[in-house]
Amino acid sequence: MEKSNPQIFNNIIAFNSNVGLMCDGRSKIVFKYNCVFGNIDRNFLECDPELGKITRAVKNKDSTDTHGNLIADPIFIGSEAEARAIEVDILLQTDSSKVRNKKILHIPTLPFGRPPLKTPTAIGSETRQLSKYSPCINAGDPGLAFKNVDGSRNTIGPSGGQDFLSK
Repeated sequence: MEKSNPQIFNNIIAFNSNVGLMCDGRSKIVFKYNCVFGNIDRNFLECDPELGKITRAVKNKDSTDTHGNLIADPIFIGSEAEARAIEVDILLQTDSSKVRNKKILHIPTLPFGRPPLKTPTAIGSETRQLSKYSPCINAGDPGLAFKNVDGSRNTIGPSGGQDFLSK
């Protein structure tokens, strides 16, 4: 951003081969509720030092800065991160006190107790749809202007908010 005062909300800036967001150090940028992750050179250059600085009061265990920006893998469908999340999800033990039918408690679902891992697709080749494991889901700007049509909190990225749902 150079010689401008942009307002940037609810975007995913990830896996670029250079800097995620480059500022000129003078412009008054408003950069809130975005997901920034894995940009090769760095995520921020010459921007407000608070951008990308993880706060200690971590909300919902997400890695956010003081402006609500997520500093975390957006987890796209078919990615290696989604395969790892699925594996962890499947391998979580169920509390036996919550199981009504004890006969099914110990039925193995897959050989060796491991889920089959998806083969990750190359970056740029998939459609870039967010996985249900993505921290971007329901993490967009909570302001009324950004809510989904049903009034729920929107998702960071192209699939969130009223504009997407009304088309």
